[in-house]
Amino acid sequence: MKTLDRYLLREALAHFLVGLAAIVLLFLAGAVYEVLAPLVAKGADPYTLLRYLLYRTPEALVRGAPVAYLFALLLLLSRMAEDSELKALLALGVRRERVLWPFLLLGGGLSLLGFALGESLVPRSLAAGQDLLRRQVLERPRGLLTPGATFQDARGRVVHVGE
Repeated sequence: MKTLDRYLLREALAHFLVGLAAIVLLFLAGAVYEVLAPLVAKGADPYTLLRYLLYRTPEALVRGAPVAYLFALLLLLSRMAEDSELKALLALGVRRERVLWPFLLLGGGLSLLGFALGESLVPRSLAAGQDLLRRQVLERPRGLLTPGATFQDARGRVVHVGE
């Protein structure tokens, strides 16, 4: 591996990791918004929510990696063009294909890793997260059945729990 390849990959990976962290946080915030109200209504502890988020993290990583890599390459190549690094490389006789080759290899590696995780780890972790939510609801059915509580069932009927 040449010095140019290491430089380009180091720059791309730095942008990629920052972008991936931001996108994963957005996905997890959406997951929290989705399940927070039902879990609080059931009286769940924060540890359950944290475990659920850990189960959702592999999916967020697999779904966020392509977008993060796209933004990383856009930021990196636009910065290199702004600083005239691309012009300098081309003026030194480095072919355009040679500059893009490390990015293609890294993108291919990320695609294979995302496919492998998406077919193995992600379905298992999502199933475990759904099992966790299901167990939380079944273990604490009294959260809805407190005296004086009113809720609506699946058919739209209003149910009031008496004393």
